[in-house]
Amino acid sequence: MSEEFIDAPEVELEAIPTIEGKAAAAKVLKEIRGRSFSGRNPSLGKMIKCQFCLTRHRQNERVCEQIFATGRYDLRDPKLLLIAGQTPETTPTPPHSQIKVVLGAANVKGKRRRPPLNKRANEFVQLVHSLVPDEYTKEELEKARNKVKRILAERYGRYGFLPPLKRKA
Repeated sequence: MSEEFIDAPEVELEAIPTIEGKAAAAKVLKEIRGRSFSGRNPSLGKMIKCQFCLTRHRQNERVCEQIFATGRYDLRDPKLLLIAGQTPETTPTPPHSQIKVVLGAANVKGKRRRPPLNKRANEFVQLVHSLVPDEYTKEELEKARNKVKRILAERYGRYGFLPPLKRKA
């Protein structure tokens, strides 16, 4: 009896969409596309600006709780003053992009630590790189720098590349 089912030809069923089914599918797709990202993916949740961990994350991603300091001083080291949410072991360090949020913009204002190179300095660096081999010593680097200083001094003038001339008084 089981042999009869094995030898029987396979019947392929083909789903033929109806007009009502197509209309219902189009209506549902239009409604879904009109939703926001969190509406289309309710399991992820909304984006929130968390006041406890000072980051933006999804509502369902993690649960951040407010932490209160238990006392004014840590009993293990009475010199350290406790701040809410911080212990000597778990002092949070904010990411670089949020330093202004934590410290305030006035504390980080001023000149950049490494400002971008200007046009001539960039040209200087590129010429030095072109003259120096892949592996070089300090002396080879100094020779290349001096050579490039002479090249750029001829091109743009003495200022900025060569030391000033000493005038006899």
